[in-house]
Amino acid sequence: MAYIKKTYDLGATIEIEKVRSGRYGKHTLHKNKVNVTEDDVSKVNERNAEKKLRRLINYNFKPGDLHLVLTYKPECRPERNEAKKILSKFIKDLRKEYKLLGCELKYVHVTEYKHTIHHHFIINAINKEPGTLRLVNKIWGKHGRPKLTVLDETGDYAALAHYLIKETSKTFKEFDTP
Repeated sequence: MAYIKKTYDLGATIEIEKVRSGRYGKHTLHKNKVNVTEDDVSKVNERNAEKKLRRLINYNFKPGDLHLVLTYKPECRPERNEAKKILSKFIKDLRKEYKLLGCELKYVHVTEYKHTIHHHFIINAINKEPGTLRLVNKIWGKHGRPKLTVLDETGDYAALAHYLIKETSKTFKEFDTP
C-alpha cells in the first residue's frame, strides 16, 4: 500500500502525517466492517475533532496569547439558553473593544455544562493599554471572575486541545442521554 506524506506548517510547530493512498498499490475489494460499535465511532470522531482543534490553535495562536476560563458568580448562574445569550453578547462586546484599539479579535471557545456552566476561550492578546485582562474584566466582571492563563513558549498546544475536546464531549454525552 502506498502512502502520502502530508506536512502542515502551523507556525511554531510542523506536523507530518502519513496517510494511506487509495490511488496506488494493490486494489482489493473492501470487506464490510464487522462489529463497529457506536463507542468506536465516537472515539474516532473525538480523535478527529481533537486533531482539527489542535491544528487550529497551533496555527492561529502564539506564545503570550491567553486561555480564559469564564465562570459565573454562584448567585448569577444562568440556565443553558441564557448562558448562550450572555456569551454571544460577551463576544460582540469584546470584538468591539478590540476594534476600537485597532486589533482583530481571534478566538476559539467551548462551553462546559458539567457541574456549573463555564466557558473556555483562547484569544489573542493585545499589547496596548488597557490590556487584554482589563478588557475582559470590564466586560465579564458583572457575571463572574475570569481565570487567565498565558499560552506557553512551546507553540504546541495539543494538551490544551485534548482537554477542551475531552471535557466538552463528556458534557454532550451527559446531555444527550434521555
